[in-house]
Amino acid sequence: MFYTNRNSMDIRGSSLEMSLRILTSDFVNLTKWAKGDLRAPYWRLYWNDNSGASITIDSKTIPLQPAHFVLIPPETSFTTCLKRETNHFYVHFLTSLVWSGAEAEILEATPSDLKTLNCALQEKNPASSACLVASLATGQLARLAPEKWSHYGNMDTRVHAAIHKIEAHSPGVPSISNLAREAGMNTNAFIRLFRERTGLTPALFARERRIEVACLLLHHSAKSIEEIASACGFCDRYHFTHAFIRSRKTSPAAFRKQIQR
Repeated sequence: MFYTNRNSMDIRGSSLEMSLRILTSDFVNLTKWAKGDLRAPYWRLYWNDNSGASITIDSKTIPLQPAHFVLIPPETSFTTCLKRETNHFYVHFLTSLVWSGAEAEILEATPSDLKTLNCALQEKNPASSACLVASLATGQLARLAPEKWSHYGNMDTRVHAAIHKIEAHSPGVPSISNLAREAGMNTNAFIRLFRERTGLTPALFARERRIEVACLLLHHSAKSIEEIASACGFCDRYHFTHAFIRSRKTSPAAFRKQIQR
């Protein structure tokens, strides 16, 4: 294992705060790599030191090669394929910015990128390794089309405040009437505004946030499903599984088995 870093790196500007959190990163030898529908609520960055592996998204096959990094946005469904043994570098990470692009990005692996990657692989100090990998991931994000980035700060301030309240209240579910009152609106009008800006009602938005946290724990922790259900505010495994299937179209146990580099 290369390292797992769960700290945040904050980049603050005059009007925007961007955080990047590395969930896990590793450089491994692949002898088998074939699973389907690896959709998950976090970014993936891939690089291989030779050809032989590929991912497929919407019938489009993308080979993983030394000349490129492949950046896969959250909630992207894809499958993997391995035709011959290869060494595979991957990063799973989160960022506070919201990406509206729908496709994986193929990015040139510049000499500077490869130097950073090599330094990260050789670095023995976990903190230094974390900084190097975070720098590599941030550098790839910076190369994406700027018009496809958005941020909750660009939303209606009342919706933005409600989102912060929902996220701060996790794993519980805040009172919708209280959120409406704090926004200075009646409940029905607030729900309509929230749905217009986010595509979900406040209650569904809160549920999806809890499910996303559950996804991260299923893929990046050793907690049992019962422990995850409790940590995410569900009364028991049955209710958690029912909500998870409604959201992800698969059970928590099946989702955990899908974890893939």
